[in-house]
Amino acid sequence: MYRTAPSIVRQEWCGRQRVAAGINYYPIKNIAIKAEYSVGLLKSPFNNEPALSLGIAYSGIFKR
Repeated sequence: MYRTAPSIVRQEWCGRQRVAAGINYYPIKNIAIKAEYSVGLLKSPFNNEPALSLGIAYSGIFKR
Protein backbone atom coordinates (compact mmCIF):
# COMPACT_ATOMS: atom_id res chain seq x y z
CA MET A 1 0.00 0.00 0.00
CA TYR A 2 2.71 2.40 -1.06
CA ARG A 3 1.49 5.80 -2.30
CA THR A 4 -2.20 5.03 -2.55
CA ALA A 5 -5.03 7.56 -2.59
CA PRO A 6 -5.72 9.21 0.79
CA SER A 7 -9.26 7.77 0.82
CA ILE A 8 -7.91 4.17 0.95
CA VAL A 9 -7.49 2.78 4.47
CA ARG A 10 -3.99 1.48 5.18
CA GLN A 11 -3.99 -2.27 5.97
CA GLU A 12 -1.14 -3.58 8.13
CA TRP A 13 -1.20 -7.05 6.54
CA CYS A 14 -0.12 -5.45 3.26
CA GLY A 15 3.22 -4.40 4.80
CA ARG A 16 5.32 -7.39 3.73
CA GLN A 17 9.03 -7.91 3.11
CA ARG A 18 10.63 -10.92 1.39
CA VAL A 19 14.06 -12.45 1.95
CA ALA A 20 15.33 -15.16 -0.41
CA ALA A 21 18.46 -17.25 -0.96
CA GLY A 22 19.12 -19.78 -3.67
CA ILE A 23 21.67 -22.17 -5.10
CA ASN A 24 22.30 -23.70 -8.52
CA TYR A 25 23.95 -27.10 -9.06
CA TYR A 26 25.14 -28.37 -12.45
CA PRO A 27 25.46 -32.20 -12.28
CA ILE A 28 26.10 -32.49 -16.04
CA LYS A 29 26.51 -30.06 -18.94
CA ASN A 30 23.31 -28.13 -19.85
CA ILE A 31 21.34 -29.40 -16.81
CA ALA A 32 20.83 -27.25 -13.71
CA ILE A 33 19.14 -28.13 -10.45
CA LYS A 34 17.93 -25.01 -8.69
CA ALA A 35 16.78 -24.54 -5.09
CA GLU A 36 15.48 -21.43 -3.34
CA TYR A 37 14.31 -20.74 0.19
CA SER A 38 12.33 -17.59 0.85
CA VAL A 39 10.35 -16.15 3.71
CA GLY A 40 7.74 -13.41 3.59
CA LEU A 41 8.06 -11.34 6.76
CA LEU A 42 4.76 -9.97 8.00
CA LYS A 43 4.01 -7.75 10.96
CA SER A 44 2.72 -9.29 14.18
CA PRO A 45 -0.02 -10.82 14.71
CA PHE A 46 0.29 -12.42 11.25
CA ASN A 47 2.35 -15.54 10.54
CA ASN A 48 5.43 -15.40 8.28
CA GLU A 49 5.27 -17.13 4.89
CA PRO A 50 8.18 -19.55 4.37
CA ALA A 51 8.59 -21.28 0.99
CA LEU A 52 10.96 -23.82 -0.56
CA SER A 53 11.23 -24.06 -4.35
CA LEU A 54 13.01 -26.73 -6.41
CA GLY A 55 13.46 -26.87 -10.16
CA ILE A 56 15.34 -28.55 -12.99
CA ALA A 57 16.41 -26.56 -16.05
CA TYR A 58 17.81 -27.55 -19.43
CA SER A 59 20.00 -24.87 -21.03
CA GLY A 60 21.17 -26.56 -24.24
CA ILE A 61 18.22 -25.69 -26.47
CA PHE A 62 19.72 -22.40 -27.74
CA LYS A 63 23.18 -23.73 -28.65
CA ARG A 64 24.40 -24.20 -32.21
